[in-house]
Amino acid sequence: MRTPRSTPVRVAVGALAAASTLALVAAAPASAAGKARGYTAVTLTPAGGAVLGALNVAPVGPAFDPAGDAQVAFPIVGNFNKGVAHVGGLALSDDEGGSLVLSNYLVSGIPGTLSAKAEINSDTTVNGFPVFSVSGSGELRLTAAAVDAVVAIFGTDEIGPLLPAGVDPTTIVIGTAAPMPR
Repeated sequence: MRTPRSTPVRVAVGALAAASTLALVAAAPASAAGKARGYTAVTLTPAGGAVLGALNVAPVGPAFDPAGDAQVAFPIVGNFNKGVAHVGGLALSDDEGGSLVLSNYLVSGIPGTLSAKAEINSDTTVNGFPVFSVSGSGELRLTAAAVDAVVAIFGTDEIGPLLPAGVDPTTIVIGTAAPMPR
């Protein structure tokens, strides 16, 4: 059974989503489309696999597994606002109706931020939602906004036990990204 979400958490996520939309909409691709120019492969760390293992995960086309080894790859479609635009994504859901679809990624700078179009519970869309901070070596860490959204959408009983006690979730390396341009 899902731990009830409190109204303050929903209000905070709503305010965060509105602020993210206003602050980052200019950084989001208006329409991520075009000919693929390579891809970025993402490999989960054990911590990333543990968190995603609590959820149902499905690729959003044209994301694919380039080596048949549980990596996921997102086609690069070009540069946009001094960032690298990708298509495809991931759909996350739980058995209680929570859902988060992340697609049309834009990586702004290395180190920098990976933002995405986020569709929350099929009724709210936020363009330019900051999902990951990206280190110079391609390490991916959830942003504070992403941690708050995941906990608000999926509840603490599914995600909470998977996070180390006393550790700031934004410091955990969830995966690594390796661009494979053509």
